[in-house]
Amino acid sequence: MDGPRKYWPWTLETFDDGYIGSRGRFLVYLPDHPRAHKDGMVLRSIAAYEAYHPGVMVHRGMAVHHDDKNILNDSRDNLLILTQESHNRYHNSGESHPRWKGDAAKPHSKYLRALKAKKAAVADGRLTPEIEAEYERAKIDARPSNAESKRKRRTLRRNRLNG
Repeated sequence: MDGPRKYWPWTLETFDDGYIGSRGRFLVYLPDHPRAHKDGMVLRSIAAYEAYHPGVMVHRGMAVHHDDKNILNDSRDNLLILTQESHNRYHNSGESHPRWKGDAAKPHSKYLRALKAKKAAVADGRLTPEIEAEYERAKIDARPSNAESKRKRRTLRRNRLNG
């Protein structure tokens, strides 16, 4: 390899220049942006929102929300700007999450309660098969479905091949 990889600064004309990072977010090269990482990369959703709305800056403490919940769809009509607090509240409310569909018992919360109960039972020396079974059921329910995992892997693979 001949030194570090070179990128051209991102613009709307070079919309798909960049890559999908390890967290599934699309990153583009904008080294002079205030929210750029050390390597000069910025979330494309932030760069796109600012390009679509000249004069608007997405400061720290603000988040760009994807209306259709597809984090790779950075089209103009899909992006909304929210405070980080309201964005977190929206996604953690339960109603908005596609897996919870408004259920009061969220799978990850049920898992955390079962884990806490199991740890307490082990510490007290009263671990029963019922507590162990409840923990195992909650652990399975909290996992993403196989179809969800396959869909994510397929999308990432397709983007790597096309990019």
